[in-house]
Amino acid sequence: MQASRRRMLNGAVGAALALVVVAPPVSAEPTAMVCATLSGTVLNDWIRQANAGTPVTQEIAMDAEGCTVSVGADGLVPLTGRLTLTAPAGGLVLSGGDSVFDVRYRGVLALTGVTVTGSTNSGIVNAYGGSVEVTDGKITGNTSTFGGGIENSGGAVRLVRTEVSGNTSTGNGGGISSSGVASTLTLVDSVVKDNTSLYGGGIGSSNGKVVLQNSTLSGNRADAGSAVVNSAGSMTITGSQVRNNVSPYSGGALTNTGKLDVVNSTIADNQGGGVVVVAGGPVTVKDSKVLGNTTDGSGAAVLNGSGAVVTVERTEVSGNRAAGAGGGLVNGAGGLFRVIKSTVRGNTAGAPGGGIANLSGGTMTVTGGLISGNAPDNCAGSISGCRAGS
Repeated sequence: MQASRRRMLNGAVGAALALVVVAPPVSAEPTAMVCATLSGTVLNDWIRQANAGTPVTQEIAMDAEGCTVSVGADGLVPLTGRLTLTAPAGGLVLSGGDSVFDVRYRGVLALTGVTVTGSTNSGIVNAYGGSVEVTDGKITGNTSTFGGGIENSGGAVRLVRTEVSGNTSTGNGGGISSSGVASTLTLVDSVVKDNTSLYGGGIGSSNGKVVLQNSTLSGNRADAGSAVVNSAGSMTITGSQVRNNVSPYSGGALTNTGKLDVVNSTIADNQGGGVVVVAGGPVTVKDSKVLGNTTDGSGAAVLNGSGAVVTVERTEVSGNRAAGAGGGLVNGAGGLFRVIKSTVRGNTAGAPGGGIANLSGGTMTVTGGLISGNAPDNCAGSISGCRAGS
């Protein structure tokens, strides 16, 4: 009898253990929110939760057509916590608002696969030490006084495989405005195109640091700096394309009053000139191509108009055209301009110095390279290492 009871007890325990073993595990993965249920109210709730000290990471699921969410006329509440939103590339569109996102006071915003559009005061505002990263996204069709697409004031912005297009500002930075000594702006494998402003059609930077890697600036328009204005800060452009930007007043695709380094990049077919150095420096263009740019003034490829130190090294300068002097390179205002192991050919000008011109008593030197086939001549002014007919 006792043995029978033990067998019954052991059998019951074994059955219970078997139930425990075969029970399905509880998933630790968060459930994605369906985009159809997303709203400005939900987004604001997430931001308030983040601001209260609990970081929010949310994946947004959607059907094949994606969806658009209006955030309302006032935009979303300011973000001071940590918010991460992830969606299939191009699927989630956040539309409207004074600004769609307003990041401040060390707030952290990370967006993947999100489009920001329709704002009347910058699509994304990042200020007071905030941090913004956009990956596989799009910032398009926004307007503002500064930074039509993104306004960065003293914070950090990083764009990866992201398009900034069709934005407008009435002041600086049609696509992106970045200002303040603590500000940083980094673009990797990104495109800034078809933006419009008074200064800095694509990007307007003041005092901060800008890095462009393997990115493209094209079709932007501004009175000065149709692609970029770099004012008093530092800018490094590597492996990038600056093409087909328009400055109707010979303001240059890249207008510089700070420190500028262009490396392994192409500056081509811009109206209003390629690189215009208004102040600041030093400026270096190295291992690059400056091709087919035009200007109604002088120095269609690179103009040193401020007395800065400018170096063009191992670079091709070809097919540029100026109505004034220096179809290719011009040194003015007593500056120092060094041309090292570069090719300057096939450029034309409406005044002497079809290839290179030293206009205002500065120092200009040519070391190595090839200066040939420019019209009406190769060189004008006092230029060491270059002869007019060489």
